[in-house]
Amino acid sequence: MSYLLDTNILIGYYTENLPESIMEFVERVIKNSFNISFVNRLEVLGYPQLTKEQIADLETSFLNADEFWVDDIIISKAILVSRAYNLRAADAIIAATAIVNGLHLVTNDADFNRAHRELTVINPFIQIPPLIVE
Repeated sequence: MSYLLDTNILIGYYTENLPESIMEFVERVIKNSFNISFVNRLEVLGYPQLTKEQIADLETSFLNADEFWVDDIIISKAILVSRAYNLRAADAIIAATAIVNGLHLVTNDADFNRAHRELTVINPFIQIPPLIVE
């Protein structure tokens, strides 16, 4: 299974503000299946509490990520997701990116659960799945 890491998980990981078991899971994801949306990069690097060192670490890490940019397919899906599940634009783009690319979204944001009919949401605070990379 391949994962898309959401902003809250990335910030928690790079600020070392996650429980150890989740830190280990995210580290394995980053080593094996590091996918992000351009929205995640924008939100993470714009997070005001990051130090210059953390920003530098993130920018280096993002070079190794598969970063998904918006295209017409993702825009169309984001519009449908936003309307169907009442997600704000940024979250709709992240959800659409995961859906269109067959990725499981790793997040602690319960808003994404509204899209459960189309989106596989993994909340590592509830259950950490085994890491299986396709």
